[in-house]
Amino acid sequence: MALSRADVEMWRDLGERGLIPPRPRVLEIGQANWFGDIEAPEDCRHESPFVTARRWYQKVLGFSKVESIDMHGEHSLRYDLNEPVPLTEVFDIVINTGTAEHVFDQRQVFETVHDRCAVGGLMVHGSPWQGWNDHGFYNYQPCFFKDLAGANDYEMLYAMAWRFGAGVDVMHYVAMRKSRDLPFRIPRQGKYQ
Repeated sequence: MALSRADVEMWRDLGERGLIPPRPRVLEIGQANWFGDIEAPEDCRHESPFVTARRWYQKVLGFSKVESIDMHGEHSLRYDLNEPVPLTEVFDIVINTGTAEHVFDQRQVFETVHDRCAVGGLMVHGSPWQGWNDHGFYNYQPCFFKDLAGANDYEMLYAMAWRFGAGVDVMHYVAMRKSRDLPFRIPRQGKYQ
């Protein structure tokens, strides 16, 4: 998952709103790498875009622990997100900003995010909404996250749309808080309830 100018803006907004837990345990669904559409701060720069992103997350989130699930990352857990992952630990922040659309089994990847998030923790998603032709398997409508939150009693804390450049590629960013320890529930589209 690419850590872009849009992600930097989202995390700044979340921090200003006091939504980032102190010293969080973080799970990345797809290891972040520095995208390069914004210059990395001097104290975060490294020749590896994965290390640059990790340093930036440490600076902004102040995490106590970070794990990544990624088939192509550096020092990440190589689990197939189409299958249940063999982790039992829960995390204060689970980040999926640019990975779920590359996983065929959508139920499984969002169930993994749900199961690995601690009660009171944040689930942060950045997903293609419009454009992104042949980028991944899926684009997501805002109702996807609204109905996902409704089905699982998540508190919707944040939403932002971000257009990349002058083109048609738009990402949708959301942050939700897991309110209760319930099994994952599949949403139905709200307009048909």
